Amino acid sequence: MQSVNLYEVASPVAQPVTRKTALARPIPDLKGKKIGFMWTIYTHGDTLADALMDLLDKRFENIETVKLPAGKGRRWGEYPDVSIEEVVREAGVDGVVVTVGG
Repeated sequence: MQSVNLYEVASPVAQPVTRKTALARPIPDLKGKKIGFMWTIYTHGDTLADALMDLLDKRFENIETVKLPAGKGRRWGEYPDVSIEEVVREAGVDGVVVTVGG
């Protein structure tokens, strides 16, 4: 008798999740600001973020650019976690640039 393999299959179709969030007001001047950069799995998003950080550092006085993880217990470049908002708030940044994709 031939053995039969059983596989559990999960549907890749999920219920859409939407959450409305008010847009932040634009930062009128980047001088003296702290800007966070978050890379979340976008191919070469780290290269883009590093280049943008370098450009901002050269263009604006007293700007601080920092790399932020994609959530609690996450590292730079990993899939984002729902705790992403908490990470941003705790970092005390004035703004965030996020590279997203897959």
